[in-house]
Amino acid sequence: MASSIDKPTVYTHKKALIELHLAAILFGGAGLFAEFITISAGGIVLGRALIAAVFIAVVHFLVRPILVLPKSKKDRIQFVVLGFILALHWVSFFVCIQMTTVAIGVLTFSSFPIFTILLVALMNKRLPSNTNILLSLVALFGIGLLLNPTELQTSNVVGVLVGIFSGFTCAILTIYSQRLLENYSGVQVAFYQNGIAALFLVPFYSYDIIANTTGVEYLYFLFLGIALTAIAHTLFINSMERVSPQTASLVASLEPVYGIVLAWLLLHQVPTWSVVIGGVLILGVAFVASMPRE
Repeated sequence: MASSIDKPTVYTHKKALIELHLAAILFGGAGLFAEFITISAGGIVLGRALIAAVFIAVVHFLVRPILVLPKSKKDRIQFVVLGFILALHWVSFFVCIQMTTVAIGVLTFSSFPIFTILLVALMNKRLPSNTNILLSLVALFGIGLLLNPTELQTSNVVGVLVGIFSGFTCAILTIYSQRLLENYSGVQVAFYQNGIAALFLVPFYSYDIIANTTGVEYLYFLFLGIALTAIAHTLFINSMERVSPQTASLVASLEPVYGIVLAWLLLHQVPTWSVVIGGVLILGVAFVASMPRE
């Protein structure tokens, strides 16, 4: 009797871990499309967000045909602001990759746990702990290693700064999205954030997509929006129902590793030793920052 009960539990946990790692691989692969799709970063984000929002809406309606509207004016304002920040986050992420490499893009983005703990301390009107200050300095040193002195160019410096800004906006999204999850499902939050981000970008980048996107790039857009955004997000949310937040955070920290490996295999972007060492420091800080504190 005991074994018949244990098997489904073990299977469920294993399934959750598979979903979690698959989500991290899919998220990590998104950066490659800054190389596959040749239009502007804003155009890439518009296509990604719009397709993801439509796909999420269709699937959600088929499963549960109920349109959940924001419950208050405050919630509507938060959704609009977070949609705008999501647009900034993704555009800066793809700009960084277009100016540097996939490896530098995903690693600078991975600075977001540091920004998260610093912002939380600021919001709580207290100084960061000595540990958090030390982690921030280590992460800053790691980011400095991403700038290879032998290939130091203005575009690389600007690209790294833009990538850091991407991590900063991700921290804001993480903090305030958690508050919305108290009253809305993760799928609903993802739909509104993607949809509103697309609305912000339509006036500026819709012509870029129409005029400059080739036939095969439309297929890339579908894969980016559906598999690497909508499905990846759904897998991540599903796994959160079966594994602890600590496990989810630690697996999610592997996203840059998957992204760098995919860029190595598919784009032949071999990271330098300085990028590898800097990446280890940044990911180590992200790992420690994601650990639960007493």
